[in-house]
Amino acid sequence: FSAEVLQTLSLSLSLFLCACVYVYVVLDKVFLRFFFKRLQVNGSGRHEADFPYVSLCGREINFLRCDDQPVVFTHLVSGEDGKRLAYGGYSDTITIPFQASKLCMLPQSGRLYHPAPEKSGAIGLVKSQLAIELSQQFEYDGVNPDRDCPTHFIEDGRRIELDRSLLQLFTDNEEVNEIRSSHESAGTIKVNKPR
Repeated sequence: FSAEVLQTLSLSLSLFLCACVYVYVVLDKVFLRFFFKRLQVNGSGRHEADFPYVSLCGREINFLRCDDQPVVFTHLVSGEDGKRLAYGGYSDTITIPFQASKLCMLPQSGRLYHPAPEKSGAIGLVKSQLAIELSQQFEYDGVNPDRDCPTHFIEDGRRIELDRSLLQLFTDNEEVNEIRSSHESAGTIKVNKPR
């Protein structure tokens, strides 16, 4: 087969599998937990450019690509050990501790991020509905909230400074590079240079 035929077959198969996985995932919450617990950055040496994430399921490799981040936090839950962010589907079975100081909003896109499990890329996107709820608790030191990053988060009457550490994890993002540069020059963020 020619490379073009293989690409067409690959795309057709990908679309078919995506549709099948979507139907299966919606119907099976156990699979969602299984899938997201095994989600990781693609270091398999196969299809890394097209599919930056994988979920290993036995001898099978589920290749994954997404518009932004593979982990999307859907809601905040309260537990015995404090607030937690839930992701991976329709239940509270997959959660991580909520760290208000680690919230990072990109003002141009309006997207809000929070640390995610390291193996799945370390950055998680906060679902729009939850981001809107959380953004009501932001404070801005700048004059223009539409352009400036929030600097503080108000939680249970406490004013928590946002440390902007997630900015270091983004790569090849013009908006983040612009924010990182302006905060680095103002001395409001410490950027670790890659070695």
